[in-house]
Amino acid sequence: MSESVRIVNVPPGDGTKAGFLRSFAEAIDLPGLHALNWDAFADAFSAFVADADRPLILRHDALPRLRAEGDLGVYVDVLSDVANRSDGRLKIEFPDDATPPPADRTPPAAAIAHYHLNRGGVTRVVANHLLALRANQINPPWAVLLTGGRAEAWDEHEHTLEHEGVRAPRPVVAGLDYDDLNPGDGSPEPDRLADRIETALADHQATRDETVLHIHNHALGKNVSLPGAVALLAERGWKLLLQLHDFAEEFRPANYLHLVGALGEDAVLYPQASQIHYAVLNGRDRGVLRSLGVPEERLHFLPNPVGDFPPLPDRQEARSALRATLGVCDDEGYLVYPVRGIRRKNLGETILLTMGHPDQRAGVTLIPRNPAELAYHDRWKAFAEELDLPVLFGVGEEDGLSFHQNLAAADAILTTSVAEGFGMVFLEAWLAGRPLMGRDLPHVTADFKAEGLELPGLYEALTVPLDWAIAEDGTGFEERFRAGCERLLKDYRRPWNESAFAEALAAKTDGGRIDFADLDEELQFAVIRRIADDPAARGEVRSIETDPGRPTDGIVQANAAVVRDRYSLAGSGERLRAVYDAVLASPVGPVTGPPHPRAALDAFLDLKTFRLIRG
Repeated sequence: MSESVRIVNVPPGDGTKAGFLRSFAEAIDLPGLHALNWDAFADAFSAFVADADRPLILRHDALPRLRAEGDLGVYVDVLSDVANRSDGRLKIEFPDDATPPPADRTPPAAAIAHYHLNRGGVTRVVANHLLALRANQINPPWAVLLTGGRAEAWDEHEHTLEHEGVRAPRPVVAGLDYDDLNPGDGSPEPDRLADRIETALADHQATRDETVLHIHNHALGKNVSLPGAVALLAERGWKLLLQLHDFAEEFRPANYLHLVGALGEDAVLYPQASQIHYAVLNGRDRGVLRSLGVPEERLHFLPNPVGDFPPLPDRQEARSALRATLGVCDDEGYLVYPVRGIRRKNLGETILLTMGHPDQRAGVTLIPRNPAELAYHDRWKAFAEELDLPVLFGVGEEDGLSFHQNLAAADAILTTSVAEGFGMVFLEAWLAGRPLMGRDLPHVTADFKAEGLELPGLYEALTVPLDWAIAEDGTGFEERFRAGCERLLKDYRRPWNESAFAEALAAKTDGGRIDFADLDEELQFAVIRRIADDPAARGEVRSIETDPGRPTDGIVQANAAVVRDRYSLAGSGERLRAVYDAVLASPVGPVTGPPHPRAALDAFLDLKTFRLIRG
């Protein structure tokens, strides 16, 4: 044997994955192992072999002692992947009397694609889908995650996934991220993106017959190449599940204009073919897809999986931390609003709900990262501080309490959002053992109620006298609503419709009252200042409730049972697997546009549902 070959004896480790990876790294002097998990190991070891100045033999005198189910197979799989790409520069030796588990060479069940795996709702859904497949006894779950490269939040999910034996490598697909983060001039390049996706699929043994290409939010307006790439992949025979969490047509004019500006008014955003299926989160969105012309057999209701909560921290300890960190006294009630405080979360209404209750405080957990959203958040924070209002902001940031500490310290969970795709808070509150209070979103909660969830304590509207809504510049709701509607329709390149505006205005101001959530920030400021100056005026704030009353302990427990039964990981895994089976069973046919391409825009641009804090 040539002296230029490096031979390394791999130590068997201490039985734990972390211990084995640490000893392996020390044995070969492996740089770049930033975390003791399989994905980090695969990245670091692949780079190490590619940069090595001589061939390497990994000699195992004994099989690694890896106690967790699936770990030994994953280790062998990583070594085999790297060896296959090494042009003979890596050789692996195991003892003759030991048979390592074969590397996983079966095609992945799914290739799941999203722009990124940063913190956010879709990232959480992706992780829960993988856990759901595992809970449904798909063992080991084997999927590929295609992203544009950002994965800042994935580490927090990765440990759980690996502990459950989930194998999910993350190849980076150049050009899959948001257009403003991709190199180039932002021109559509669907052919190039489709080619890159296919290369990543081939590298991970995905096949057209056995792998579902599950793509999230393909037409959101964040990447002008993706809708066309989706159609091309379908034309090439891939079977696709396009899951829609959000729509560019739903009061996101910048996203929509980005799409049609690059692709034209007649762009095919929702391609149709026998091998293209769609998944939606609620009944309203299902209706929108039906109106586009998606046939029922290719349209699936796929509610998000809801993982159960770990035991919460001790309540007394959490309250002590709340007092020490945020200054909330033990005898004060505490409502936690577990969201990132972006504009549509309707922070002014959170303040309004807490006014008139001197023994109660509310906390909004997270600060927006988007600069435009941060500006709205910071205005509310400064306004609350100016008037000494009982709402705290950023209570879940690093200098606050953890998510689970906030839940443990809370007397109830609050929601005032005016728009949600799925509305996880309507389910998770009960698993946390806390009642849910605040604003109902009937188009979201109708599905939950149909499954048996009871939602007392939620209101459909919180009305105030219309003549309270006068901004500092003297403008009232009608003038500001007209300006907002004109701007919205112009942004979407739709003609002005005076009768539609008049109908929407009449509906919103019926009886001389207006829903607080229909007001913009300047008008909400005016209402709150009036109540701050005259606390008795709080009595003029009226809620419209379909099921009045605060949830009892019995309802909390009953709702938790419904959520565990209907939205558990196991149940969601069964539902997802059935959808995948339906997609894979589909024949491959020609790709066309939808029969009614403008139907989504028509459905969402209803001025009666438009709120100024969405504009």
